[in-house]
Amino acid sequence: QSAKTRILHWWQSAYTEGEYQQQFFTEAEAALPLVEEGSQHLEPIFEAMLHQRAKLKANQQLVEWGRESDRATLAFSSSKYNFCIIKAQ
Repeated sequence: QSAKTRILHWWQSAYTEGEYQQQFFTEAEAALPLVEEGSQHLEPIFEAMLHQRAKLKANQQLVEWGRESDRATLAFSSSKYNFCIIKAQ
């Protein structure tokens, strides 16, 4: 199972069903570039997260760490939600 699949499943089960749904999408829209206003789809949020990862990596000259098969680079929080930015394969 790919990292992308796991993250999308996690978001689906934890944040898009129930009391946190509106807050999740509102905070994703505010924190991530390229997320359209009112979007209720996880795929564009994931793509925007990857875009933000690349932008931060380039602007901050960040170096990836960890094994090639288990590489994590950045993480940032937006209020209640943690967006883990990883290299999706």
